[in-house]
Amino acid sequence: MCAHRSLLAAALLLAGAVLAQQTTGTSPGPTPSTTPRPESAGSTTTPPGPSGTERQTDSSKVGGQAMTPPASSALGTTPAPEMILAELHMANQAEIEMGKMAEQKAEDKEVKKFGKRMVKAHTEMDEEAQSWARKNKVTIVAPPQNEAHQAEMQKMQQTKQRLESLSGAEFDRAYMLAMAEDHANDLNKVRTFEQQTTNKSLEKLLDKVRKEIASHKREANTLVQKLGTTATR
Repeated sequence: MCAHRSLLAAALLLAGAVLAQQTTGTSPGPTPSTTPRPESAGSTTTPPGPSGTERQTDSSKVGGQAMTPPASSALGTTPAPEMILAELHMANQAEIEMGKMAEQKAEDKEVKKFGKRMVKAHTEMDEEAQSWARKNKVTIVAPPQNEAHQAEMQKMQQTKQRLESLSGAEFDRAYMLAMAEDHANDLNKVRTFEQQTTNKSLEKLLDKVRKEIASHKREANTLVQKLGTTATR
C-alpha cells in the first residue's frame, strides 16, 4: 500500500514538471504596437499605389489633366471686340435718351444746349462703332448679364426715373450731375478697354471715343460748377 502511494506521488510530480516546461516554451512575446504613426502637418501624400510607393498629389491638375489659365492682360481677361462695342452701344443709348430729356425739360439754356450736343455726339459715336463692326464683321451683342452689369442697368434706370420726376432748376442740377458722373465712369471704362484690347484697329476707335468722352466730361463739370453742384473729378 505504501509503495503504491509513493508511485502515485512520483507520477504527479513528473506530470507537473512536464507541464511547466511546455508552458515556459510557448509563452507569448511582447504584443506589437497598433498605434498609427502620426503624419506631419500639411502632408499631401495619398495611399500607396500598386508599386507600394507613395504618390504625391499635384494641385495643378484636375482629373489627371493640367489646368491652363485663360489668356489675360495686366488688367484682367482681354474682352472680345463685340463685348467692348456692346458696352459702348449701351452707354451711347443712355446718353442719347437723357439728352433728349434735357432738350425738353431743361430750364437753363446752357443745359438745354448741352443735352442737344449729347444727342448729336453720341448718335455719331454709336454710328461709327456700328460702322466699325460691319467693316470688321463683328456682331454687337448684348452685354453679359452678370451682377455688375445688372447693378449698372438698375442705377441707370433709377437715374432716368428721377430725372423724369424733376423739373426746372432741380432737373438742371440733377441732369448735369448725372452727366458728370456718367462720363467719368465711361471714361474710365474706355481707358481700360483701350489698354486691354489687342486689336489695333479697335484701339484706334477707342482712342477717338476716349477723347470725345473726356471733352463731354469737362463740359459737364463746368456746368455743374455753374449750377452750384459738386462735380465728379
